Amino acid sequence: MNDQRTSIVHMIDATWTPEQAAAVYECLSALTETLLSRYGMQIHEFYKHDRSTEHGIMGHDGLMDDQPELPF
Repeated sequence: MNDQRTSIVHMIDATWTPEQAAAVYECLSALTETLLSRYGMQIHEFYKHDRSTEHGIMGHDGLMDDQPELPF
């Protein structure tokens, strides 16, 4: 995800007016709200699984095979 964020930063025009930046922000906020209302639980589960396997939890790379799932 960090690579995607870096790419987006380079796509944002440094000469936008405050009004243009606010319009993009409002659009992204509305999109985020809509996505979360429709897919919030699935997104949560995706990140929960993605982040836990990324660091070797839940048996990935043989780490913490016998440990219960973390409560957070």
